[in-house]
Parts: sequence; structure tokens; C-alpha cells
Amino acid sequence: MNNHPTRRRFLRGVGGATMALPLLEATAASSTAPKRMVTTGIYYGLIPQYFHPEQQGRDYQMPEVLKELAPHRKDFTIFSGLDHNLSGGHNATKYFLSGIPTNHAKGYKEANISVDQKAALHVAGQTRYPSLVLGCESHPSHALSWTRNGSPIPQIQSARQLFALLFQKPKPTMVKNQRRVLEDRRSILDLVRSQAKSFEKGLGKEDSEKLDQYFTSVRELETRVEQSTAWLDKEKPSTDYQLPEGIDNLTLREKTPFFFDLMALALQTDSTRVISMSFSDLGKDNGGLPGVASGYHTLSHHG
Repeated sequence: MNNHPTRRRFLRGVGGATMALPLLEATAASSTAPKRMVTTGIYYGLIPQYFHPEQQGRDYQMPEVLKELAPHRKDFTIFSGLDHNLSGGHNATKYFLSGIPTNHAKGYKEANISVDQKAALHVAGQTRYPSLVLGCESHPSHALSWTRNGSPIPQIQSARQLFALLFQKPKPTMVKNQRRVLEDRRSILDLVRSQAKSFEKGLGKEDSEKLDQYFTSVRELETRVEQSTAWLDKEKPSTDYQLPEGIDNLTLREKTPFFFDLMALALQTDSTRVISMSFSDLGKDNGGLPGVASGYHTLSHHG
């Protein structure tokens, strides 16, 4: 008899929390299952005394916010003392995966690359998508993931679009057009690299650093082009999972479980091994949360 809970039982038990991911490893048939990483940024913030235990060690008393996870306390670890006091809570949350604001990044190698993208560099072309950066009701300016040059990575905020990326089979004409686009990008990058090389000699230190950052960006784009080309003819996995009609028009409360299901499927099909997810807006009808009559910003700042 298998004593490990299934993915669906575990997700139902904790309301779709990312704590399900360690159990995916525990239920894997192979002992050499690839390592996976999922990060979730909640821009609303959490009241620390309701999240962090007062005691240390394994026998801590479960704080209020985490009481629903009490049956699974052996499957996760709570860290504290990692807050970034960077000009207020809003800015601190933006850089919780890097710890370095973009305007403080000068002098750091690889600028303020976020830890999820650092992990994605190790995955490279082993999966169709090195990483997935998602946003469920996220404000466009609230970036979660950052490149080596400190540029924000756009978030996928549509569950329907995410499903299509993972499972929708492209038409032959679309594949042909995509191949032509990738070939054009490769040609442009070759030309850009050649022209940039002519500026390399005789530059001062500051200009050399800027040019080096430029070459880093070009190399990253080249890598993406090569990876996209390699996966272009590989068939996407199939699934019986279905999304409801109009899912992107649902409230935050209604659509969140579907996002977490798609994240689990992305990992199970090895479409990616690195996922980042953020929440920064209650969205439609204040998130559809019972008893919530105002936006979170208003409630948290003005009571």
C-alpha cells in the first residue's frame, strides 16, 4: 500500500499551496528525479508574528497563518531573518529573490539576477522552458524575476495562455513561421555582435563594463534562440486536464487553484523545472474573498 498522499489529495488539503512540491519528489518513481524549484511572491505582505514561529527547532508552535499546513509540518521549513529593508515594504518585496535593487546593482557580478533565473541557467536546454514566470492578478510594474543585467522578466498572467504554452499543439504553418523568426533573430544577433566588437578597443573602464553587459544580453538572447529552435520540432505532452470557460475573467480566489494545478502539471511533464509566481492585486471583486469589501492596499494602509 502506498502511504504517500497523491498530488490532488495534498493540494486539496492545503488549498493549493506550493508546499505540495516536495511531495512530488517523494512520490516520484525514480530516485534520480530532477531537482525542481518553485518560488511564490505575495506582494500583499504577511504580518510577521502570524507567520514566523516564536520557537526554534522542530517542535515549534504553528503560527496562525500556517495552521492549515500543520498536518504537513515535516515537509517544509520556515526561514526568518531574510527581510530586505529597502525603502519600505513595496520595494523590498520586488527584490526578495535577489536582495539587490536595480539602482544598487552596480559593482555586483551578474547585477541583481534573481535566484530562480540563476537556477534556470543550470537547467539550460534540458526542458522546453528554462523557467516560467507567472503572475496571478499581478500588477505589471511588480516584477518578480530578473535577468543577469537586472531587467525584469514579463509575467504570464493568463491561465489560458499558460495552458497553450504547455500543451497546445501548434499548426505546421505556425511552426514554419516560428522557425523563420528564429532564423531572422539569429542573423540579427550575429550582425549586432560583429558591429559591437568594433567598439571594443580603446574603451575606458566604465564603457567596457557597459559593453560587457551588452554582450551578456546578446549571449542570453542567442541561448534562448538556440533552445527555442531545438524544441521547435519536439511534440508537446498531452493532458486530459481542462480549464473552465472564461477562466481569465474569474476572481483571484476562483482562478488561483487552476494556476497551481498547471504549475504542478508543468513540473510533472518536465516542461520546466523552475517556476516563479506572484500575487500583487486582489483584482476583480476584491479577489472574491468573503468579507473583503475594499482593496488590499486601502485596507492595509488605512484600516
